[in-house]
Amino acid sequence: NFIKTGDPNTDGVKTTLLKWPKYDNEKHYVFKVDTFSTVEKYELLERLDALEQIIFDRKLKESESKTQEELEKSFHEE
Repeated sequence: NFIKTGDPNTDGVKTTLLKWPKYDNEKHYVFKVDTFSTVEKYELLERLDALEQIIFDRKLKESESKTQEELEKSFHEE
């Protein structure tokens, strides 16, 4: 699945839409994959892993703070 972006840096370049099924409602990131060298592709994959970890950590933090709020709420209600 190739898409074009409005970004002048990627205009006219075939770009691949990369997305993780885990985060369907997350903003998807677009990269000029087919213009990268092998080394750059590895660096990109490392960055994607880091990005995925950041997203995962943020989701975890959000769910933990929600749980904390619910605990406090139920504690105050008693």
